[in-house]
Amino acid sequence: MNSTKNTTTQRDVSEKHLYQIYQKSNKPLSILGFTLVELIVVITILVILGTIAFLNLGSFSGSARDSARISNLTNLKKWLDLFQIRSGTYPMPEGSVAITASWVTIGNQGFAKEQIESLVKLSPWATKDPVDPTMYPTYTVNLKQDKMQALVFLEDSSTVTAFVPLSSEGEVPWRLPKAVLSGAVGVRQWWGDELIPTTFASTSSDYSKRFPATIGDSLGILISSTGSDKGKPAQEIQNIITSGSLDIRRTSDEYKALFSASDFIVGTGTQLQSLQISYVNGAGLNSPSSCPPGFLPVPGNKEFNQPGFCVAKYEMSYSDADVPTSSMGGTGWNTVASIPGKVPVSMIGKYPIADITQSGAIASCQSMGAGYHLITNNEWMTLARNIEAQNSNWSNRITGSGYISNGVSNDATLGCGTSASGTQAQYPLLTRAWATKTGEGFWNTSCDTKRQLKLSNGQVIWDLAGNVWEHVNKANTMDGSDYGTGWVNLDPSDTDWHNTGWTASVFDPYRKLYGPSNSTYTHTTNGIGNVYGVWGTTLTTGNIFLRGGGADSSTNVGVFTLILNWASAVVGRNVGFRCTW
Repeated sequence: MNSTKNTTTQRDVSEKHLYQIYQKSNKPLSILGFTLVELIVVITILVILGTIAFLNLGSFSGSARDSARISNLTNLKKWLDLFQIRSGTYPMPEGSVAITASWVTIGNQGFAKEQIESLVKLSPWATKDPVDPTMYPTYTVNLKQDKMQALVFLEDSSTVTAFVPLSSEGEVPWRLPKAVLSGAVGVRQWWGDELIPTTFASTSSDYSKRFPATIGDSLGILISSTGSDKGKPAQEIQNIITSGSLDIRRTSDEYKALFSASDFIVGTGTQLQSLQISYVNGAGLNSPSSCPPGFLPVPGNKEFNQPGFCVAKYEMSYSDADVPTSSMGGTGWNTVASIPGKVPVSMIGKYPIADITQSGAIASCQSMGAGYHLITNNEWMTLARNIEAQNSNWSNRITGSGYISNGVSNDATLGCGTSASGTQAQYPLLTRAWATKTGEGFWNTSCDTKRQLKLSNGQVIWDLAGNVWEHVNKANTMDGSDYGTGWVNLDPSDTDWHNTGWTASVFDPYRKLYGPSNSTYTHTTNGIGNVYGVWGTTLTTGNIFLRGGGADSSTNVGVFTLILNWASAVVGRNVGFRCTW
């Protein structure tokens, strides 16, 4: 009874409620509802909201997929590192091609696919792309397989910038170096009005719609920069697959060597040949994390396509070079004659090696072991430009104000004023001065501060300007081949450019490759050195580079000094060398 009564009461209340609504609306209950116009408005609003939600979801999905790619890449490196700890080496890439320099293998570039997953104990499908299951990370190892670098392609360039910051020049990852940020916030544009696409869309095989992100050592993963293969990693290019290798010194095709999304060098074999340095130290454009004894790390320079490298802190000598033995000038030149086959060192307190040809200097550096080579012009210029940019190297402690010291040179203002007595025996070469009266060596401290030049990373190099002239490989070859090829002189008809300054207009195109960054610098005011050109002789082939200047020099000594009229077979009692690694 109670239940029936309660139900009746609820029905009575509902009917009463409906009647009240009817009375207020003054309309029959049968016609209550939305009008057609109201329905159209509601539907339109829902469509708009749905479109916005769809677009936002699509963008979110692209970012989510990129996050998955980066997570997979990071996880891959972790398991590869664990494998390297257990076995001592990283595994070889799958489907790899050899990266060579003059036909000598320096590394291998391929993929991290199913075999790598199994080998390093990764779960299946861990390396596949979330959109395109045919895409795998590019994976590179050096020759020793103790360094690795991996790369994936992302959908959105903003994801790359979150993973690896843009370079200081504001370059958009992967695009041309002149790409700029423009327009609305976050909109990336290059050259004209073409916006960089931000999704794979339906063309995942179109590499122009991909943005690379890398992890690991900065070896320099190689990607094509031209033609129909632009954007493709080397191991996906058919002619390289067919030959099985890519020779970075010999290729006439242009490649981009990616150290990271924002750090890279671009060029053909001529520009890429120094890339093999990065396969030794894995530093990319940064300073190497460590160097051999007697060597110091140097940051790379993109302008010269030069990765970071290690350079001898001192001019090369022998560990037992305690007495000068120059066969050309006696003890007066305070140098030791080179001994073919004897391994040089970079060591304080020893007399520098001289009486050596450039080919002899190349062989001497190579005798130190794998990766050692005579300093190249690109390496010298990387050092000189770095030194030029440091306030501490200028006499007024402001870049461009005053002069850069010339160290051990015959200039009492810019350098040590070594030969005031006119006797060559007074030249305090390396870290000793030789006293001819007593025949005993003693430490020279009077001009040590003028002999030291500082780099941006705080390192100090000795005697890059002054002391002995230094052989420099103008061909920039790590193996020393073709060392006599390259710039000979500017005007063979001019047989007397002795001590010509870099400010001469005829030198301007060459100054960018061989001289100071500022065209107004002069040696007299700024101590940078001169071009020491053809003097009474016209050379057309076979000349080599000597740089820095000697202890008997004054107007032609400095960090940018360059002598062009030295024949490859000539030796000098004040001509030495410096090795790099």
